[in-house]
Amino acid sequence: MKRPMCWLCLLFLAGIWLGDLTGIMPVRENPSVLPQEENGQAVIYGRIYQYNYSENSTGIWLKDVYLESHIRKNSINGKEKKIRPIPQTIVYLQEECDSALPLGTWVQAQGKLTAIAGPRNPGEFDSRLYFQTKKIYFRMSGRKMSVYKRQTWRLREGMRRIREKMTHSLERAAPGQAGILCAMVTGEKSLLEQEEKNRLAAGSLSHMISISGMHLGLLGMLFFWLLQKMRLSIRPASVLAVGVMLLYGMLTGENVATMRALGMFGLAMVAKAAGRSYDLLSALSLSVILILLDNPVYLYYSGFLLSCGCICAVGLVLPQLGEIFPIPKGKFWKNFSQACQMGIAVQITTLPLVAWFYYEIPLYGILVNLLAAPTLAITLASGILGAVVGMWQVALARILLLPGCLLVDFYQFLCETVKKLPHAVLIVGQPEKWQMALYYGALAAGFFAVKRIKSGRMAGAALFLAFWFTGTVLMCWRGHESLEITCLDVGQGDGAVIQSPQGECYLVDGGSSSQSKVGQYRILPFLKSQGISQIDVAFISHADADHVNGIEEILKLIQTGQTSMKIRCLALPGLEEKEEGQEKIATLAECSCMVKKQAAENKR
Repeated sequence: MKRPMCWLCLLFLAGIWLGDLTGIMPVRENPSVLPQEENGQAVIYGRIYQYNYSENSTGIWLKDVYLESHIRKNSINGKEKKIRPIPQTIVYLQEECDSALPLGTWVQAQGKLTAIAGPRNPGEFDSRLYFQTKKIYFRMSGRKMSVYKRQTWRLREGMRRIREKMTHSLERAAPGQAGILCAMVTGEKSLLEQEEKNRLAAGSLSHMISISGMHLGLLGMLFFWLLQKMRLSIRPASVLAVGVMLLYGMLTGENVATMRALGMFGLAMVAKAAGRSYDLLSALSLSVILILLDNPVYLYYSGFLLSCGCICAVGLVLPQLGEIFPIPKGKFWKNFSQACQMGIAVQITTLPLVAWFYYEIPLYGILVNLLAAPTLAITLASGILGAVVGMWQVALARILLLPGCLLVDFYQFLCETVKKLPHAVLIVGQPEKWQMALYYGALAAGFFAVKRIKSGRMAGAALFLAFWFTGTVLMCWRGHESLEITCLDVGQGDGAVIQSPQGECYLVDGGSSSQSKVGQYRILPFLKSQGISQIDVAFISHADADHVNGIEEILKLIQTGQTSMKIRCLALPGLEEKEEGQEKIATLAECSCMVKKQAAENKR
């Protein structure tokens, strides 16, 4: 009752969810496909707002977009041009993108305009939802782009140029660790290899390669502390710290976790300047309301929910754990115990969310974070100093980056070591909403029971762990009462999954000639979302690429330890003359050390 802002936030969240559920105020509607010209091409005008770099392409995010359409008046007058506003659009050019165009430039683009599609298979990444959080609803495969009107957003363009220079300086000064350092310092992930992402995910350190609330909080409080050490009074130091953090947030891309952290940091600085107390949960509630007022789609977005879940863990769950588990005496053991409890609080609070969005749980994530999290501030400070100095002096930057590079290597060593442990990553599948509710209900019941039962700390800890374990089992339970056959949409290709009532899984082909990395992005996500951690038999009808390249990808991921999925048996066609790709996939299966090759000569 002392936190009216929290109650207001809960009511606001419930209102958005119910409005979307009933269709009264839908927040996830996608606009219909826009009319194209007769040649299947469209012409749009817009201002360049951001460049999105990825592994294979560069997307140009256009704001204030207008679509040019032609209206046929009559046979004498011909066609009349008309423009109308449409939602924000991302343009992927077929030719090499000229990133020298400053942000704010008005451009004209021509190409095929389509609404961004949603996932085609269960478990597949939802591109439509992701772009909706950016307020982007259309994509264009552009044939050409030209400048329509030269105009520049000076501040935003200046931050982009600084970001690019910092990224290039990290590439030159620390080429081996540049991918992770760039992701941590500037938010640029185009240099990050997929193998590095998978390795860090296995060690539950993915949050360390994102510009998260932890980064902003550490940097903001460090800068505020430095300003006070320079004998600046509280109010000017607060204003200056908030201003610098706003610029840093703009530089790193303004993701939702950054916006949440900036809002809470700003409220903390306002409280300090006004001499008022700061309440973590009330600040979170106000930040959530402001973010969802701007874009309600964030209610369904993983980054938003996990970021808020971590703060709820610190504000709600951590104090309860402090009452259950005893804190030893001594400064070192006290700090170590509190760090452990914080890691446990975050893990048990976000466990259903991690399972819902990623379908797997890193079993040793708490241990890895306990070893890595205390050094995050050193890595960030070293990375930022090295990136800034490297714009002028590369040799000095290498010296400044040395602590950060050593720690990045240490993080990768930790994740590589953990990956080799048994059951490092548990594939649990996507839980149902009622299972998630049961988990949180069991968690709350455990805390309530410990408070009601007046017993020793050991008995209370055992009681709470019993409730938590029961909730976890209920959340992870998967049952198949009947035969299930799923034909996956893999584009031009073939792939089907058969699940038996006994829990066995069979994969019949798996490949595509029209979709890249079909094994990693379409087949594996489906299997994980269903809680399938082992393929009992992978059948291959013939060795054409559109039937086997997805299975080849999965075998390579198994071989390099980038997935915990297993294939017990590979069934190849019993042909007298071996197909070209048959020996290749058989050799790959044997090298993965996780597959029993079924001889092609065994005809059944």
